[in-house]
Amino acid sequence: MRKILPEKNLLIILLGSLFALLVVSVGLFFAGPQQKSSLQTPPPPPPAITQTENSPTPQMATLKPIGKSTDSGTATRVFVNDQFLLAVTAQLPDPPQGKFYQGWLVKKTPKSEFLLTGKMNKAGSNYSLTYTQTGDLSSYPGVVVTLEQKDDQKPETHVLEGSF
Repeated sequence: MRKILPEKNLLIILLGSLFALLVVSVGLFFAGPQQKSSLQTPPPPPPAITQTENSPTPQMATLKPIGKSTDSGTATRVFVNDQFLLAVTAQLPDPPQGKFYQGWLVKKTPKSEFLLTGKMNKAGSNYSLTYTQTGDLSSYPGVVVTLEQKDDQKPETHVLEGSF
């Protein structure tokens, strides 16, 4: 059996430790950027869209109930890049079985015209719709929400009305 001197024993331990430290350091260096801690914070949300100097200002209308109800709503419209955009949100009770809500744009002059903007969809406790059309529909200043039984392009019972 061969006898190792204490100085050589210490040198072997020291070199082995340095080699192990080097291997671990190299491994951490190459693996570090790929590993993500579960404690990292998520990226910040994108910045809010802001109105620029040249962008059109959206118009808002308050929708008021017809009759004795306490229902209400809002409509927002904007015309940009040859696109007319309308968003309607209303606080309405669920319609009776077999009925549904629809939104309309209304022009009163030279004669009354109703333009169907679509069925209202339930979104949480509200009903809403979004309507997009090529061309400017600013000549329709009125907004109406109706309670419908037939899907026949004819407005039935008015429940909310407003104007831009």
